[in-house]
Amino acid sequence: MSSSYGALRKLPPDVPVLYGAVMMYLIARLILTTLHWMPWIGSTYEMFCVGVVTSIAALRHAHLILSRIAKWSWGKVLGKTLYAMSTAVCLAVGTSQAIRTTRLLTHADAKYFPSFVGLLSSWYVVLNFVRCAAIFLAVCGAILILINLPSLLLRSVREWFKFIPEEKTDRVFIWWRRVRFGRRGDPVLQGRYLRDVIELFTPAALLGIATVIVAAPESISDAQATGIILNQTLFAMEYTADGGCPAVGNRPTVHLDRDFVSTGVLVGDRLITTRQECHGPEKSK
Repeated sequence: MSSSYGALRKLPPDVPVLYGAVMMYLIARLILTTLHWMPWIGSTYEMFCVGVVTSIAALRHAHLILSRIAKWSWGKVLGKTLYAMSTAVCLAVGTSQAIRTTRLLTHADAKYFPSFVGLLSSWYVVLNFVRCAAIFLAVCGAILILINLPSLLLRSVREWFKFIPEEKTDRVFIWWRRVRFGRRGDPVLQGRYLRDVIELFTPAALLGIATVIVAAPESISDAQATGIILNQTLFAMEYTADGGCPAVGNRPTVHLDRDFVSTGVLVGDRLITTRQECHGPEKSK
């Protein structure tokens, strides 16, 4: 077990390299900004590149930790439990979202549109899995902050307590370092500044990635193109001009309960549905 815990202290060589590159870039940019050679606020492309590099390093770091934890027996049980729970929640929520969306589009019971509901449920399940991944990353980031924050605070306030004998303060730092890393630390993490960078960047980057991932499904669902695709897909999959209702003629329909049908027509990019009797007057929703 001690060797397993020791493996958590090791970093992929590219993680400190990527973080170091980001730090050198930020320092160089700060110098150029102070000399008024660059604006204080970076361009969108610049922030995107820094975010991508930081995210890659944070995900590599998090992947290493999770892969090591997954090798432990309790880690496997925890992983399978979380996967089963998230799958059940995503399926249940995705199905309910698909039913609700279908009712909003057709003004009819979703059970009469099984093919569209099945396809839409699959899409919502994927989006919900993305949300679960974002929540998981946010939890990992929060846990890392709770683990790393005490040591960062201890190092930052150490200068304020010089009146305390140095050997006593060293005991506190050594004790906390052993709690987090074991008896032997990773040589990569021995440097104070690089250690601070990694302890700050990884949880902050994970929280930032989680925020972006959470916003992505909402942006996709609310996009105008998504609404157009849903209307056209629903019309193409469910509405058929079978000529089975004299009062409707040869318009595309979906048969509902009793003698009612739902007629559909695309007006521009919007599906207009009407509830109508096969042998009676038209009743618009």
